[in-house]
Amino acid sequence: MNLSFVKSNIGCNVLVFNKKNQLLLGMRKNCKEAGSFGLPGGHVHNNESLINAARREIKEECGIISKNLKFLSILDDELKSEKYMQINFVLYNYAGKIKLCEPNICKEWKWFSLNKIPKNLFSQHRSIIKMFLNKQLYYY
Repeated sequence: MNLSFVKSNIGCNVLVFNKKNQLLLGMRKNCKEAGSFGLPGGHVHNNESLINAARREIKEECGIISKNLKFLSILDDELKSEKYMQINFVLYNYAGKIKLCEPNICKEWKWFSLNKIPKNLFSQHRSIIKMFLNKQLYYY
């Protein structure tokens, strides 16, 4: 059986909003495109559901627990010569306070109005935010 269509790399990201409808972004460091802002998220582990991966990532990176995580979109993108798929979720309601839990990969977390998103966005996350604004479910 040929499984060449199976994605070798799957990531998940969460668009976290506060009560002012501002989006949470972190300044990336010690990783690809360091110095750019990005969404909380990361790789899906083997035998981990997508939604559990998203829950785990926001807890590991931001210290919050999702109360109502919802599927948002899929970005099917290419990095180098590998296919990479990003599964995205949105979160408007969470428990806890945002804190910097992984200072080795993120310098800080900041809230941004949707009309004042920084220009220096991690390239894949720029596409994900654009998809959200355009109510687009799938992009490749």
